[in-house]
Amino acid sequence: MEILSTMDRQEKLQKITSIRNEVGELHPLINDILNGIPQKVLVDYTHGPNEIGADFIFIRNDEVLLNETFIGILIKCGDIKQNQADVERQISECIEIPRKVISGRSDVYLNEIWIVSNGSISNNAKE
Repeated sequence: MEILSTMDRQEKLQKITSIRNEVGELHPLINDILNGIPQKVLVDYTHGPNEIGADFIFIRNDEVLLNETFIGILIKCGDIKQNQADVERQISECIEIPRKVISGRSDVYLNEIWIVSNGSISNNAKE
């Protein structure tokens, strides 16, 4: 992903929006971005049959509340429109089902859910 560091903003946006391989291209890019965030405690790549909704679990130190925030991140290629039953299912799984993370904590519930797409999200889907 070093190529992205030398491109201008418009070229980066065009490269990201042209990605069509979610797992092979978009997931590694998002992983690199998440691992570059200074307040992170852990980035756990959970994509696969046992992901329980989230492609990544991101644990961030909350300096205000002096605790850790557990964030489930769903990654999608392309536009997200109103009729995205798969996204709704993944969000429900993130909210309702506790999970274990690499650091060994058990029964962790997610505090936040982020949906990341290289396309647009319609207003109806946002609702």
